[in-house]
Amino acid sequence: MRRSSSILVLTIALSSIMFSLFQNCAPYSSSSVKTPLGSLGINPTPAPTSTPGQTPSIIFQPKSVVRGEQNAAVVIALTNVRQTYTLNWQITPAGTDFTPSSGSLIINSGATEATLRFNSTAAAGTGNKTFMLQVTEASSSKFTYSNQINVVDNTPPPMISAGMYSTCWVKNMVVQCWGDNSKGTLGTGDTTSHNVPVNVDVTGITAAFTQVSVGDYSTCGVAGGALFCWGDNPVGQLGDGTVAAKLKPVANATLRTGVQQVSVGSVHACAIVNGGVYCWGRNNHGQLGTGNTDNKLIPTAVPGLNSGVTAISAGYYFTCAIHNGAAKCWGWGANGQLGTGTGNNDAVSPQSVANAASGVTSIAAGGYHACAVIAGYIKCWGSNTFGELGDGTQISRNYPSALLNNPSGATQVTAGKNHTCGIFSGAALCWGFNTHYNVGDGTLTHRKSPGQVQTLISEVIGISAGQQSEHTCGIKNNEFVCWGLGTSGQRGRVYR
Repeated sequence: MRRSSSILVLTIALSSIMFSLFQNCAPYSSSSVKTPLGSLGINPTPAPTSTPGQTPSIIFQPKSVVRGEQNAAVVIALTNVRQTYTLNWQITPAGTDFTPSSGSLIINSGATEATLRFNSTAAAGTGNKTFMLQVTEASSSKFTYSNQINVVDNTPPPMISAGMYSTCWVKNMVVQCWGDNSKGTLGTGDTTSHNVPVNVDVTGITAAFTQVSVGDYSTCGVAGGALFCWGDNPVGQLGDGTVAAKLKPVANATLRTGVQQVSVGSVHACAIVNGGVYCWGRNNHGQLGTGNTDNKLIPTAVPGLNSGVTAISAGYYFTCAIHNGAAKCWGWGANGQLGTGTGNNDAVSPQSVANAASGVTSIAAGGYHACAVIAGYIKCWGSNTFGELGDGTQISRNYPSALLNNPSGATQVTAGKNHTCGIFSGAALCWGFNTHYNVGDGTLTHRKSPGQVQTLISEVIGISAGQQSEHTCGIKNNEFVCWGLGTSGQRGRVYR
């Protein structure tokens, strides 16, 4: 006589952290599988016969799990569930690649779906992996399937962020920082400064970092779609609901998923979350864009920017973003840095930048000026005391102004305290304030137009000059190179 309850044991064995789950666990042809990883060459072991109508049918939805993904979901479609089952699942060998690596859930009679959830860590692993599925029912009938899966490496290229006296970068999904650490900006768990890269203390964080941003004395990063911040916090710029400093990364309770980018300004920060904008910290000039000047201790949604935002940059008491291809700025406007063309007033909500309604692909809010890449050309607005607008003058402007000679091929722009840099067809060019070799042309002369950065004439993939910084860093051939002010060790050294 058949027992009233049965045990369904599911064992998934993988040799690495990245894998794909197949659409149907019953025997099928490879033409029925849909996956972004290419041809899988499936050769499942034939299933043994069992009593018709007694064994539940299990179908896996197509799924790719990437390194560092949090709350990954494996969805199982169920049919023919005629009684209650306990489903035990396990990933082996687990090591430190998964948290958790096993679990258990109840499947009730009539259930049509079950979901297994786990986190993947930052451990590496690419190439051919072995996938094996075994289902055992109470009658001891077993169904076993295996296949070789080609897992691709999706590690993003290195990125770098220059703050006021500190610098951080992410390479191979590992975040490192260097420079001043008196306020915990480096995230090492102490206040010891370093003039070479040191690993941020990520104890307890299983996800891999993909982006980081450094402000004056605080830093934030994105790992597994979640926000983490550390460093100084007198006005709530860490967004954790307190004003207490943190010496190592702390997970944000509000922004746990969907974070695409974070940008840290002087003492405020903003993030793109599922296409919308959230800001927090000091708000004395309306730089949070919330419609008032009240400080916020936790991330607060910016009205009007709930979707369609692709880039954001927090400057010195003002913020700029790209919204549906258009440039928007808000906050402090005394130097024309909001770019509206109609005055130099503060704005507590996002304002349209003049002549930048479409084609904007990169944007940067600096100390007292801002710039954007518009259809492959860089245009700047705001203060121009040292030639930081790059238009050949020292006349400040409250609307976008083209660079002298209008060089084309721009892909990225970054704005420092009083200088600016951009990438043009793989070459780094800088202009503006140059007392500390800020523009990297080998002189101490302020530049009113773009000049070539020495040694960075090609293959530059990233560049950063923080909103209050007087140093700049670029990335070429997976190395960082920094120039300018280095009194706090913020230039680091060439790193391979």
